[in-house]
Amino acid sequence: MTKYIKNEIVEIIDADEYDVPENVTQMEMIIYDWVAHKYGISEAENPSWNISDLAKYIEDLQALQQSTGAEYAQSNTVKYKL
Repeated sequence: MTKYIKNEIVEIIDADEYDVPENVTQMEMIIYDWVAHKYGISEAENPSWNISDLAKYIEDLQALQQSTGAEYAQSNTVKYKL
């Protein structure tokens, strides 16, 4: 089950510049906070990838695994450019 958290506004936000959802999933908040702490708030505010989509993907995968007992099957080789 997806857990939602009220998105607390603790700073002044220019409504013309930001989309501030009222509620976010716990997973999305965890990922957002991790990105902000690890790479800076500007990366969290404007990532080259979608934090909401990643959170939903992880939540859906976890729900599927819990309901079916399936194990995750790798589909790509993990590799990083030097």
